[in-house]
Amino acid sequence: MKFGQHSTFAFVDVETTGASAPHDRVIEVGIIRVENGQIVGQMNTLLDPGVHIPADITTITGITSQDIETAPYFSDVSDEITELLKDAVFVAHNARFDYAFMKHEFRRLGLPFSAKTLCTVKLSRALYPERARHNLDSVIQFLNISVENRHRAYDDAKVLHDFLVHIEKTRPHEEVDPIITNFLKAPSLPTQIDKTHIEALHDGPGVYLMYGDQDTLLYIGKSVDVKARVLSHFYNDFESAKDIKLSREVRRVEAIKTAGDVGASLLESTLIKTRLPIYNTFLRQNRSSFVLVQSETPDGYYTVKTMDPKEIDHSDHHKILAVFRSKKNIDEWLSLLSKEHMLCKKLLGIEKGKGRCFGTQIGTCNGACEKEEPPFKYNVRFVQAFSGKRVPQWPFPGSIGVKESFDGVEEVHVVYNWCYLGTMRNEHDRIEDMIHTIQFDWDAYKILYRFVQKHVKSHTIIHLPAPSAHSSPTVQQ
Repeated sequence: MKFGQHSTFAFVDVETTGASAPHDRVIEVGIIRVENGQIVGQMNTLLDPGVHIPADITTITGITSQDIETAPYFSDVSDEITELLKDAVFVAHNARFDYAFMKHEFRRLGLPFSAKTLCTVKLSRALYPERARHNLDSVIQFLNISVENRHRAYDDAKVLHDFLVHIEKTRPHEEVDPIITNFLKAPSLPTQIDKTHIEALHDGPGVYLMYGDQDTLLYIGKSVDVKARVLSHFYNDFESAKDIKLSREVRRVEAIKTAGDVGASLLESTLIKTRLPIYNTFLRQNRSSFVLVQSETPDGYYTVKTMDPKEIDHSDHHKILAVFRSKKNIDEWLSLLSKEHMLCKKLLGIEKGKGRCFGTQIGTCNGACEKEEPPFKYNVRFVQAFSGKRVPQWPFPGSIGVKESFDGVEEVHVVYNWCYLGTMRNEHDRIEDMIHTIQFDWDAYKILYRFVQKHVKSHTIIHLPAPSAHSSPTVQQ
């Protein structure tokens, strides 16, 4: 097996406890090393991640916490993994995922890791553009590749090996070699950018800012590996029109280190709102936003109002039911809820006219529109219908601190009632100094809610007293 100048490949797949490389861990590794067409090394092992395996991961992979009780730690097999990957092209399906997890596992040991990566998703798209889907199941089905245990690391890695073997046998090298060579090229930096700006970037979590002519701020992004993410904007196989424009216009790049993904996400959100970079602002302006909030009729029936986020009463963020990109999305969702929970379309504002609603004729409304159903019965179903999307009650007695640390950088992000108050970076920082006006920000809420939901019992969350004095929350889009 040889493509262009490359004849050493490591086909890699990992199973993990989740989707976040900085926070989740590897529980199984499958590697097949091939040199000059011959398999010269293999690994097929479970790993003890040191944390509980979530039920949904067990459902997908079949791997349980009991299965890994006697498994080695990553540190126990790191030397063997290093040898299998040494000087090889790292081949994986959605390579960024597997590569990121491998990089973070080595990083936890204080070891560097880097490799040229070949993503077989991209390769499949390039060679088989007529196919609608290119996930691993589709590749297996399309090429009739045999696999014993789908979603197990070694078996999935073997699928990738068989995929490249199939390509080598069925497609001419003059067609395939240039594609793979192009995928494996180092990013080509725009001629107008000083490479020292790129070399100065760190390879940990943080936020990066791209500037154009006259120091115009073009774009703000975040990543758990800032240097790799910035370089990805300049690959020849541009993934978006935005990357093409940035590559032409960018003149310099600077970065801000954070201690983790939460801090990077919060900082990115804040900077985009305050600095208004050209391309981020363009994306936000083309993403209509409507907030659905709970209201009540004079007769005591719960209903909804569609509002602009800036119009919401500052103290009523707990009444937010959901946020949508278009009015059409709201109407479609409300129609679905009305059928599932027998809610009145007139009370929901999606059916007009006088008299009883059409649902009373077909049995999907109990007559709340004509006051035939008592409000308390109707309201119970209303609450149940919206329970999955609405902003939940704050689950802590006071404020919390979300702790993150990376490579000597330590941060505690202070949160109260789903509102991000600020970040403490040293022992002299105080919560009181951060608080001017507490703002409920939908983007920050989504970042914080995802983290809290997953780490509510984790040592990364510390309990703090509630802010002693603050004004009413305000709401930002």
